[in-house]
Amino acid sequence: MKICGIDASTKKTGIALLEDGKLIDYRLLDYSREYLEKRMRNMLADIHSVLSYYEPDFIRCEDVWIDKNADTAKILARLGGGIYMWAVINNTNFAYIIPSHWRKIVGLPGKGNRTELKKLAIKKVKSDYGLDVTDDIAEAILIGASGFIEQENLFE
Repeated sequence: MKICGIDASTKKTGIALLEDGKLIDYRLLDYSREYLEKRMRNMLADIHSVLSYYEPDFIRCEDVWIDKNADTAKILARLGGGIYMWAVINNTNFAYIIPSHWRKIVGLPGKGNRTELKKLAIKKVKSDYGLDVTDDIAEAILIGASGFIEQENLFE
């Protein structure tokens, strides 16, 4: 089974592909230097391209965290909706997963200081996979890995 973990964001998106629990590939889509509309169009087009290349059986995408910035939340919801639409069109299983849930599954604290949680994700990927990666990629890898840890519940 191939699971794609996605840590979608308005500027940089981490994507990781795991097959049968093993990390196969990961990518960082960085559109931080483009203006918002172009950034979102290019980000979504590239996400669709990567998903078409990976052909995952399941996509796990970090759910939108509604915080004080409603505009950012709306943009992230649109991005997540675009990813979900790819899954629907391509008959691929899809689930949103909240950050505290995937963190607990992979053995990290569910809640805490966001900056510290990102550092812990980087450290875990370094320890488990021997990789020095950004927080976006680390979280995408762990989101995908969390699917294999709880795979008995994926298709319920």
